[in-house]
Amino acid sequence: MSLAELDLMARGGALALLALVVALLIRDHRHALPARMAIALMVGIGSSVIAETHGLTRFDQPLSVMLLIGEASISGFFWLFVRSWFNDEARFGWASWSLIGFTLAVSLANFALWTPEQGNFRPTDLPMRALWLGLALAGLWVAWQGRENDLVEARRRLRIGFVWATGSALIVINLVYAVNNLTSIERAGPAVAFAISFAIVAVTAGIGLTILGFRRGDIFLGRRPLVRPEASVDDRASAILAARVQVHVAEQRAYRDETLTIAALAAQLGEPEYRLRRAINGTLGHRNFATFLNGYRLAEVKAALSDPAQRDVPILTIALDAGFGSLATFNRAFRDIESTTPSAYRAAALALAGA
Repeated sequence: MSLAELDLMARGGALALLALVVALLIRDHRHALPARMAIALMVGIGSSVIAETHGLTRFDQPLSVMLLIGEASISGFFWLFVRSWFNDEARFGWASWSLIGFTLAVSLANFALWTPEQGNFRPTDLPMRALWLGLALAGLWVAWQGRENDLVEARRRLRIGFVWATGSALIVINLVYAVNNLTSIERAGPAVAFAISFAIVAVTAGIGLTILGFRRGDIFLGRRPLVRPEASVDDRASAILAARVQVHVAEQRAYRDETLTIAALAAQLGEPEYRLRRAINGTLGHRNFATFLNGYRLAEVKAALSDPAQRDVPILTIALDAGFGSLATFNRAFRDIESTTPSAYRAAALALAGA
C-alpha cells in the first residue's frame, strides 16, 4: 500500500472520528462552553482535512474560503478549549476574541497571497505561523500552570499527557508546514503528507477518546456544587473534613494569602493533600481550588463594596486585601460571578443602602 493511500485512509478515519465526537457533543453537552469550544476545534480540524484532501486550498471560491477559515481557527480554539475545560473559565473577554480575530485576519491574508508557483508569501506567512504556534503553546501553558488547582482527580490525571500530546501534534504540523514552505499539503511529498495526516489522526483520536472516556458527571459539568446523596464511611469522613476546611478558611481568613496552595492548606490542617482535594471537590462540589478560594474573596469584597463606611476605599485596595493577586485577576473573577463591574456593583449597592 502506498503512502498516498495510507494518507487518504488516515484522513478518512480522522473525519469519521470527528463526526462521531461532534455528534455526541451536540447531543449531550451542546449547552456547555467547553463542549462548544471542542466542537469548534474539531470543525476546524475537519475543515483542514477536507480542504487538503480535495485540493480546496486556494482563496478563490466560497467553499475554499470557509474551509480555510476553519483551518486558521484550529490553534485559537485549542487555546480556548483548554481554558474552558481544564480551568473552568465560563466566558472569554474581548482581548481573547480580538486575538483570535487578528489571527484569522493574518491567516486569510496569507492564504490569499499564496500561489502554486511560489508557495507562501513570507511577510504574512511567518506572522501567521508565529500566531498559530503561540496559541498552541499558550494552551499547553494553561494546562501546565493550572494542574495543581485542578480538583477533579480524573481530569487532573490526564490533563498533562492529553494536552501535551495534542498540543505537540499541532506544533509539529505547523513546524512541518513552515520548514517546507507550505500553506497546504498539496505541495508536500508523500512522506511529509503522511506525517501530517498521522499527526491529525493523533490529535483527533486524543481529543475524541478523552471526551468519550469520561464519565458523564465529570466531563463538562456546570460550576454549581454537586449533590451527592451517598452516605458511606468515606463520604462522612470527607464531609467532616470539608466542614473543617470551611471553618478554617473563613475564620482564619486563609484565603487572604494570594500564594496559598492546596498543599499549603493541607499542611495547615494536618491532612493528606489527596483527602483535601476529595473533600473540596466531592463534598463541596468545587472543581478548581482557585475558584474555591475566590468565593471567599469575592464575599469579602462584595461586603466591603456595600459598606457605606468604606465607600472611599479604592477598589484595588479592597481586592488586594481580600487575597487577589492583581486587579486584572479580580476584575475577571468578579465579572464572571456578578456579570457586572465592581464599580457598578458598588454604586448599585450604596444606592440601595441610601448612602
